[in-house]
This record gives sequence, structure tokens and C-alpha cells, in this order.
Amino acid sequence: THCDCNDSFRKCLHKVGSAEAKEVGSAYFSTGLFQCYRLAKPVLGCKKWAGLLNQACQEYEFSKDGQPRWQVFDMKTFE
Repeated sequence: THCDCNDSFRKCLHKVGSAEAKEVGSAYFSTGLFQCYRLAKPVLGCKKWAGLLNQACQEYEFSKDGQPRWQVFDMKTFE
């Protein structure tokens, strides 16, 4: 899915704030099993890792040079 869609879904779950919403958010975002895509400058590496089942990059380092391109990203954990 597109990362912007995932960000909207995450915000919606936080806004609902119920136990069920937190459970869905943790299952979807915090397992490290899913990724999203977006247009961004080239990735140089990962600055921060986290995740429950698999480690997922939480903060990327981007090149200051280069043209934006479509890339796949790990999703941020649900907090």
C-alpha cells in the first residue's frame, strides 16, 4: 500500500483509541511484516530499528542528491 494511506489508517486507529483499535494497530504496524511504498530521495540506510516479530526500519537516512524515486519502506510501529 502507499505510505500515505497507512499514515491515514494509523491516525484513524489512534483517534478511535479503543482496545480493539490498539490491537489492530499493533498487529498491522508493529510486527515488521508489512511494507509500504512512496516517492522519496534515494535511501542511504536505516538510522533506527524496531519491531515485534521482525526488525523494521523506523527512521531512514536519505541522500541529499539524486532524484526522488518510488521505493519500498518498512512501516513505523504502532505506539
